[in-house]
Amino acid sequence: RRVPVPAMNPYTSALRIQVNNSIGCGYLVGPDLVLTAGHVASDPDGTPYQGITVEAGVTQGKPTHPASVIDISLAPTIDRDPASGNDWALLRIDRPLGQVYGWLECLDLGPNELNTLPVEIVAFSGFKDDVRSELRDFQHAYVGPGDIRDVGANIVFHACPMWGGSSGSALLAWKDTKPYVVGVGSAGVDVQGEVL
Repeated sequence: RRVPVPAMNPYTSALRIQVNNSIGCGYLVGPDLVLTAGHVASDPDGTPYQGITVEAGVTQGKPTHPASVIDISLAPTIDRDPASGNDWALLRIDRPLGQVYGWLECLDLGPNELNTLPVEIVAFSGFKDDVRSELRDFQHAYVGPGDIRDVGANIVFHACPMWGGSSGSALLAWKDTKPYVVGVGSAGVDVQGEVL
C-alpha cells in the first residue's frame, strides 16, 4: 500500500530528478551525493546525460530546492537489464542539500540479514490515471512497505510497490530502529507477484 511520505527524516532525503523531459527518483546519501538508477542518469550506451536537475523538498508541499548535477559515477559495467544488478549511479550535486534535508547511509547486507529486516521503498509516481489523486503528477513522494522475496548477486527481489517514475528510488531497511539505503529501484517487474 502506498501512502504519501511524512515531512520528516528519513523521507525528506527523497529527491525528484528531472532529465530529458522525464522524471525519476534519487536519494541523498551524503551532503552532496545522490544515489539513483544508472538509466536515470545515462543513455542506453552509458553516456551520462547533461543538464540533470535534482529537487529536494517536493514531499513537504513547499517550493523545491533545486541542484544541478556536476559529476556522475556509473556502475562499472552499467547494464540496462534490471536483472543485472548493475543499474545504479552516484551523482554529485552543486549544493549540499543533505545539510538541509538529511541523508542516509548505505548498508551492504547479506541475504540472511536482509530477509529479516522491515523494508520500504520511497519513490515518486505520476501516472495521470493513478487512483490516488495525491500521488499524481510527481508532486508527492510515497512510501510503500513490503518485504524481501529473494536476494541474488547484486539484486534484491521485493514486494514493495513500484510505479511509473520510481526508477532510482531508495529501498530502505530498518536495522536497530535506524534506516539505511540497501538498494536502488531499477524496474518494476511482476514475476509471480514479486517486484524487481
